[in-house]
Amino acid sequence: PLLLGRDLFCFCLIFSLIIFVDSSIFAKINNVDSLQVLLSNSSSNSERLTLLNELTEVLINNDFEKARSFAQESLDLSQKIRDQKKEVKALYNMGLILYETSERSISLGYFEKSERLANKLELRELQAHSLMSIAKYHRYTSRDSTKTVNNFLKSAEVSKSIDFHWGTGRSYAKLASFYTRYNQIELCEEYLDLAARYYGKYNRESNPTAHYITEVGDKLWAFNPQKSMDLYFKAKEYKLIPNLMVSLAKAHRFIGESEIALNYIKNAISHYRESGTDKGKLGIAISELAEIYIQLKDYNSANTTVDEGIEILRHLSRSAQKALPDLYRIKAITLEQQGFNKEALNYLNLSIEEAIRIRYTDAIIRSTLTLGIFQSTRNLNEGKKHCTNSRKKAKSNKQINLEMESCDCLFKIYKSEGDFKEAMYFLEQKFILKDTLSTMNISNALGINNKLAKKDKLIAEQSFQKEIKEKELRNQYLINAALIFGMLLGILLLGYTTRSNRRISRQNREISNQKDEIFQTNLNLERSNEELERFAHIASHDLKSPLISIISLTALLRQKLEKDINANVADILDFIENNGKRMQRLIEDVLEYSRLEGEESLNQEVVDLNQLTNEITQLIKNSSSSKEVKFEISELPTLNWSHSKIYLLFKNLIENGIKYNESEIPTIKIYHINNSGRHTIFIEDNGIGIKNESLSSNRRSY
Repeated sequence: PLLLGRDLFCFCLIFSLIIFVDSSIFAKINNVDSLQVLLSNSSSNSERLTLLNELTEVLINNDFEKARSFAQESLDLSQKIRDQKKEVKALYNMGLILYETSERSISLGYFEKSERLANKLELRELQAHSLMSIAKYHRYTSRDSTKTVNNFLKSAEVSKSIDFHWGTGRSYAKLASFYTRYNQIELCEEYLDLAARYYGKYNRESNPTAHYITEVGDKLWAFNPQKSMDLYFKAKEYKLIPNLMVSLAKAHRFIGESEIALNYIKNAISHYRESGTDKGKLGIAISELAEIYIQLKDYNSANTTVDEGIEILRHLSRSAQKALPDLYRIKAITLEQQGFNKEALNYLNLSIEEAIRIRYTDAIIRSTLTLGIFQSTRNLNEGKKHCTNSRKKAKSNKQINLEMESCDCLFKIYKSEGDFKEAMYFLEQKFILKDTLSTMNISNALGINNKLAKKDKLIAEQSFQKEIKEKELRNQYLINAALIFGMLLGILLLGYTTRSNRRISRQNREISNQKDEIFQTNLNLERSNEELERFAHIASHDLKSPLISIISLTALLRQKLEKDINANVADILDFIENNGKRMQRLIEDVLEYSRLEGEESLNQEVVDLNQLTNEITQLIKNSSSSKEVKFEISELPTLNWSHSKIYLLFKNLIENGIKYNESEIPTIKIYHINNSGRHTIFIEDNGIGIKNESLSSNRRSY
């Protein structure tokens, strides 16, 4: 009944997962499939062209290769049948796709063609979109400030001419964001006011206004955190949207109010998960949550959070992977705390490579600085090189916060070298930058609305206390369950012991009176042991079948969902699969134990220990373990023995020598001594060893 109940529970769990998987995933799949079916059955070129454009727009953020194929077909067909309106859309879509690939430089030509043709056909809304994309290209790729501003202004004028208020508001918002680069605060605020006015005409919902005020605040953060806080509170007056929650979490973390930061970021993540639309922003929020856990020194939670964020972002487009370098950087910090310095260094280098690949300067500076701090305690010259590079890049990009941290790192390095003149220079630079930044003024900015700040703090503290109480309740529940289990086990053991004692007493009395029954009693005991061993073997063997079914069903479910799997579902599937595999390993151990337990009836055969050890080492080398293992095996003898028993003995000893080994390169040595035909086999490793009190003074020789 227990086995049947467990199987039924697992079946219900998997069935529930299938039913409650994010419906948006199925909606997207069904939409694409439906459009493709319509496309394959379409006979009209005009209808086919419409379907191609729709397919491109659906796939543009999910599958670039397919989206590009449909966009190219749409462009060719529109030119073939001379449908210039559809051609404008196809040109624009192709530009958007190319901008997200390694062929970004080619995208400008498509945007410009789209804009010229839209202007000729008086398709003003498409013209405005094209102008905004051209401005974005010049802002981030060609770095041409004049062309950036001119195209945004032209986009605003074109949008105003047809009362396209969304386009006007977005153009002005992007101009405000652009001028943050030059710290033009008044100009930023002027354009933000214009953006808010036109967004208000477009829609009474305040989301776009709050979004762009927050974006400008984020870009000012590096060199004017007080003004950033002013803008965050201004955005909050419009609407408390998820990306504003992320920014407020960052600000509170910066001044050490981790509980408030934690409350904001968890709410933001909850919003992003519910919407399921913007995984790139979800990745940024998860990255900020990991930063907060680092500040709280909760490295286990930080590590788990980082792994989730990396899994979400690694398959997205380049523009959506903004948080990926920071996640790799935080992963390195957690690994360093656990003592895995080599792995931490690999992740830091990976963080820099990813930041360069996606062309995210801020992340390049942060990761380079973290690498410098990491090396400053191991290799002063390397640390100095990386901190100097981060300071240079931070200065050129006006990242005062990061420049200040770079100076602090260089001060400590030169101080360690005994070069106090250089050390004092960087200390002075740090204080100058600190005065310029006025970091502590953020606390003053929080005083803009004391009631609001107090309310936030109260909510955060209540949430934090609630979380602590929930953890305490869970821990108490586990303790109570353990006590109850212990009591039950004690009662069972007591009953078993009492029963055994009674049986032994009865047998002793019978032995004293009936010596002839000794032989029969021994036979009964032997049969009992054999039945017990057989039961352990059969029970363990039968347990494997439902486990294999669970693991196979989980793998099948993951394969069915493929790339569009929801993050929560992926976590649950991982949990089911990992625990299933762990249980499978336990069952295998029980089977092995049942084979070895008791007095052996050895079926002896000729065993070549050289061949046997070679089989085991090849098996270990081909396993999924990430450790590099070194084997030093001398010539071994050929013995008469049970092959299965000696194979399991050698395999377990070697695997334990690797498993309980903290050395950088685990080393296993196997050799023997022949003393007048008696062979003593030695298996040594450079692992943690065995305590002296646990060692036996006797060695068995064969």
